Amino acid sequence: MALFLEFVKHNTILSLTEDSVAISSALYTSLRKKGKLIDDIDILIAGVALSNNLALVTNNEGHFKNIKGLKILNWNKRETTLP
Repeated sequence: MALFLEFVKHNTILSLTEDSVAISSALYTSLRKKGKLIDDIDILIAGVALSNNLALVTNNEGHFKNIKGLKILNWNKRETTLP
């Protein structure tokens, strides 16, 4: 718990907004039509990233690769330079 609280102290926690939910809804529809659905929570995470113009930092690039316009940074690759 102490480690989590330390993380929260140094980072901004982004919430769902009307904009991020609208983007997430459009993502869900698009991915469903393509037959490429991912978990609902990941669609919401991508929607928050897109609505805030942020890159999504993950080790699961394949999961998010079908989301147009989403910049993905893999924290586990040595060549990745985080902003």
